[in-house]
Amino acid sequence: MSPLVSVVIPTYQRPTLVRKALTSVLQQTYRNLEVIVVEDGSDSSLATDLGELRDARVSYHRHGQRQGLSAARNTGARLARGAYVAFLDDDDEWLPSKLEKQMARMVALDTEKAMVYCGMTTVDRESGEVRGQALPIAGGPMRRHIYHGLLLPQSSMLVDRQALLAIGGFSEDLVSCIDHDMWLKMAHAGFVMAAVPEPLVITYVGTDEQRMTNRLGDRLEGISQFFGRWRPVVVAEEGLEAWRKIETPYYDQYTWKVLTALYSGQITRSEAQRHLSGFARIQTTHYSQADAAFLALGAVRLLPARDLATRFRQRVTTLTRSGPQA
Repeated sequence: MSPLVSVVIPTYQRPTLVRKALTSVLQQTYRNLEVIVVEDGSDSSLATDLGELRDARVSYHRHGQRQGLSAARNTGARLARGAYVAFLDDDDEWLPSKLEKQMARMVALDTEKAMVYCGMTTVDRESGEVRGQALPIAGGPMRRHIYHGLLLPQSSMLVDRQALLAIGGFSEDLVSCIDHDMWLKMAHAGFVMAAVPEPLVITYVGTDEQRMTNRLGDRLEGISQFFGRWRPVVVAEEGLEAWRKIETPYYDQYTWKVLTALYSGQITRSEAQRHLSGFARIQTTHYSQADAAFLALGAVRLLPARDLATRFRQRVTTLTRSGPQA
């Protein structure tokens, strides 16, 4: 008989979305699975709704108070009975063949310290327009890739459950960056990875303001924690250039978030400068879109060297004329 796969879906105040996520799991062609829905302190009709499904594969657990995404995932992993566990965010969905194709790769790896991931399609929730696809091909020792900046599609990971628990599960002390933290923990522990190069996960973008990346203060705190934990490890083991590859996407994402909030009138210029100044205090001496944003906001004094102004002037002109793309 094929191994049991446990699917953990953490959720908070999104009962409509989690039902869609759950439906995509119950439609999997890989049939030997269980689903554990963990409601993280929110109060909804979800327990009743799931009971009405009358599907023995689905179980429900609720935290009495909100504990965070990492804690919800860990609760699900501890309650799980499967040899393998996969995590699905409540606002994402899977294509029907996702688990079947991943399990075929997993059993071929023949090691407990293994993780199989897949590609992802990004869709605009309001219009249904496809924004892009990620089709992964990287495989082998995770350290070779994750320590050098590789980012994995969300909701794509399938992993040996006991191996996951043996490295401590998800870090409950982090405010954000918990997926990236997990990938680095796996890489540090010697995991290997394999890819299914197909877009088997659907993730949606749009107006959802509950996303961590839209809460600038919390996001910066989480990035600071993450950098403080992993920068010394990666620099010591792989060098500064490797760490810079990890940092750069955070520079770019955070800068665009700040500038988007500024251009849309959600924050003032002084608030934007404060957020970007906070990021400057945690970054290494490496220049990216964040530096262009400093110039765009008239904060040249925050740069390590004033003569960098010329280097970024053309980029800044583009930013200030057209604004960043979403």
